[in-house]
Amino acid sequence: MLFSSRRRGPTTAAVSICILALVSAGASLANEKQTARLARALPVAAQPGTSVEVRWSIVPSGDDDQHQGERTFVRLLSKLGGPPVTAFGVRAQRVGHYTAKVRVPAGGIAGIRIGIQDGRETIVPLSNDPFVSESGVRCDVVALRQVLTAFVEAYNRGDPARIDTRFSRKRFFWYASSEPGARSLPEARRRDTLLAYFRGRHRQRDHLLLRSYRFNGFEEARQLAHFQLEGERRADDFRSGRRFSFSGKGALDCLQPQTPIAVLFIGGPKE
Repeated sequence: MLFSSRRRGPTTAAVSICILALVSAGASLANEKQTARLARALPVAAQPGTSVEVRWSIVPSGDDDQHQGERTFVRLLSKLGGPPVTAFGVRAQRVGHYTAKVRVPAGGIAGIRIGIQDGRETIVPLSNDPFVSESGVRCDVVALRQVLTAFVEAYNRGDPARIDTRFSRKRFFWYASSEPGARSLPEARRRDTLLAYFRGRHRQRDHLLLRSYRFNGFEEARQLAHFQLEGERRADDFRSGRRFSFSGKGALDCLQPQTPIAVLFIGGPKE
């Protein structure tokens, strides 16, 4: 279970299922001997449920191209972290070129994988992946899931060392929170007081439960990936420790390895 909780309701179960779908989407073996390239730009703003045409090419590693082409696929990842959508490629007239009609997943497109199925599933590196930053870091919904998982676990354990690795050092903008533990500007911009703040929240047994998240898109201009989240929270110093719902938003630093958090805001009670 990725997000700790004392109770497991239907929504929590749904989040876990979505996480398993993303693990499946991102855990395939990578084939470094072949590379893929999109023949046209991926329409990342396409509406959920619509169909888009994806064209790509694969530079083979010496294996028979016809054998590979029958099993070549494209997979689009969901902005909501739900099940991805996969479609097999149809061979184009040019050798090594393929095309497929793919339905846009729930919430929209938040990542792409090109791969081959031949007894096992192999993901082929995509040279012009629209979710890869200038520094070569893939910054999509799988990266978001990993970052939020690590942050929530470290927050609930009161693990400052691990929390520290989840926040960008080179491009930290702010961490803010409503009550409990209100942290607002200008203090929210101070990274040097961030760990002391989290230690104080742990002393109050501050606890987060993530219910859902959404990848809102990769911003090429500032090399940030924007997101929002929904969850529940409780702390000894607020409302007698009763759990309440909250929403939040933030952005990942896509220039740094492991896509650390550049901005995060945890909102107050929704009710």
